[in-house]
Amino acid sequence: GLNTLGAALGAVVSGFVLIPYLGLDRAIYIAFALNVLAAVLAIAIDRKTGHTDHERPQEDTARIAGTTRPAVAYLATIALFVTGLVALGHEVAWTKYLTLFTGSTVYGFSAILTVFLIGITAGSSIMNRFIGRISGAASWLVFGIVLLALSLLCVRSALGLIPGIHNWLNAMDASPVAYNTIKYGVVLATLFVPTFIFGARFPMTMLLYCGDVQGMQERVGRGYAVNTVGSIVGVIVIGLWLIPSIGTDAVLLLMSLIVVGLALLFIPALPGRYRKAQAATFCAGLLAASFWLPGIDYRDMLATQGYLLDRAAVEGEEPEFLYLQEGRSGVVSVVTYDGQTAYLQSNGLQESFFALDGEGEPPKVEMLLGLVPYFLHKDPKVAFVVGFGGGHTALSLSMTSVGSIRVVELEEAIVNAVTALSPPARSVLADTNVEVVINDARNSLLVEQKRYDIIASQPSHPWLSGAGSLFTRDFFEIVSSRLHEDGIVGQWVNLFNMDATTLKSILRAFYEVFPHGFVMAQAATGDLLLFGSKSPLTFDMQVIRERMRQPEVYRTLSRWNVDGPEAILGFFSLSRDQAVKGSTNVPANVDMRLLTEVRLTGLHNKLVDDQNPYRWLLENESFDVVPYLVKGAEAEALYESALYFGRWNSARRFAMAYNRLLTVDPVAAKKLRSDLTSGTSTGWQD
Repeated sequence: GLNTLGAALGAVVSGFVLIPYLGLDRAIYIAFALNVLAAVLAIAIDRKTGHTDHERPQEDTARIAGTTRPAVAYLATIALFVTGLVALGHEVAWTKYLTLFTGSTVYGFSAILTVFLIGITAGSSIMNRFIGRISGAASWLVFGIVLLALSLLCVRSALGLIPGIHNWLNAMDASPVAYNTIKYGVVLATLFVPTFIFGARFPMTMLLYCGDVQGMQERVGRGYAVNTVGSIVGVIVIGLWLIPSIGTDAVLLLMSLIVVGLALLFIPALPGRYRKAQAATFCAGLLAASFWLPGIDYRDMLATQGYLLDRAAVEGEEPEFLYLQEGRSGVVSVVTYDGQTAYLQSNGLQESFFALDGEGEPPKVEMLLGLVPYFLHKDPKVAFVVGFGGGHTALSLSMTSVGSIRVVELEEAIVNAVTALSPPARSVLADTNVEVVINDARNSLLVEQKRYDIIASQPSHPWLSGAGSLFTRDFFEIVSSRLHEDGIVGQWVNLFNMDATTLKSILRAFYEVFPHGFVMAQAATGDLLLFGSKSPLTFDMQVIRERMRQPEVYRTLSRWNVDGPEAILGFFSLSRDQAVKGSTNVPANVDMRLLTEVRLTGLHNKLVDDQNPYRWLLENESFDVVPYLVKGAEAEALYESALYFGRWNSARRFAMAYNRLLTVDPVAAKKLRSDLTSGTSTGWQD
């Protein structure tokens, strides 16, 4: 009980205080200091006791007196192993499901682990008060196992009610603190009973296993070891094999049946026919109830997810699930609302979209993430893509003359989902120039020694555990080490569910590593693209125009009416100097201090004006594109860009381009005014 209480305190303090406020490195230093303190205390206690064994007081001896029959001790060994397996297996399964409710963040994981440990602490501590008065430990243990099985089955059904609670919470106008407090309270109420029983049955099982005081001294370490080995097996088998193979709900049902089977094993050890018959009846009732009680359905929980720019969140429509698979790192789904456009989701959060017939418009941002570096690089030959996503970035590069494209995706279910439903994605996999590997992209870049001309990074959302480490200075340094000297990296960043401080911390982290680069934006969809290089980047309009004329590239860009290099400049948002100047007042996002995960978790789309990233972007951008244009051709590029913006009635961007042109070449600016005012287009005149 005391040991688990310490674990619970460690989980809550590290997850909610130390890591968010002091950083991961200082949290580790504190843990190190506490371990040193524990060692010093142990040495002091050892010296004080003089290395002698003290007999336990008589009353303590009586509490554990009575030898255990070998057969019962053998059954207790099995019970220690099985309950360890089932306990940690349930923690893995519960966490996989409940993180869709609490959030896949350091706070969500810490909350679920803390709740799990609190229940075990309470059960162990309370059982300690009564264990000395118990006679017939085997009967009590069977009773506890039966109660455990019943509670696990009930929790499986109770978890199915959480999507309704989540919808109710999403409809509330609650503060982030109240919102998360209610969430964690629901988790505690749901899991407390079974975790309490897990904690209570442990000393009872150890009593049966050890027998008397001498047995306790000889066997306690072995008993802990057996229980811990069971826990390890549970984590590996349940987390890495069973859940991806048969699903969380089936795993929860299977583990409940294993607990019922454990109770059946103890029935022969019970005294008297009546107790044996009684236990057998209870077990039979549990077996019947296991197939009668409802379970969980991920579709219900996934439908409650979403942020303001997710279609389900805006329109309140019910999604039609076209694909659902539980992967090793998340639950992957594909939904549609109109039967034409499919949305790829990971844990219910939108990652990409594609047309089901393969003919609709692909996402501009995901295509530009690969195409812009291709347009700017002198002679790109090899590319690396972080994350398969909807397959669009890999597809954009496969349309070009790049000869080798390596795509590394963490979750195989993502690739399975997209290729099952998207004809263009299937063509990517069939392309001999494209290699798709299931692995951790960051570690692949870290370990492999190959260098690339283009690296395009399209990770998941930066507030999620795991994905957050792909938005840090440490990651960008790894990327830089894998680029050729003239190589170019493109990094996707979201504006939705983002605050200005966190955005600036990412910009600072990125441009502290890359001395050259710029930012592109599509504010309407909440997307930013950061581009960086160790060498200067130049928009050579003639080269871009030639590369845009490649058949597949031209056909794709024409769907968005992107018919010239000036249209590419239309996405230009910030120069590197502007990005650096606007982010000097915040620390860089680093592995040891993940602002992306700590700050963004509690936003819930509640932003004050000075933290609105869209407002910050508008205040800082001014089309500072001149340093990136070919020397001597700046006026022509600005002139063509201004005409393009005018044609599409983009008044704000036209004004910025015109002002730049006025600075670079006043004569050309005067000609532009003359051409527009004498033209026949009313839109241009306006």
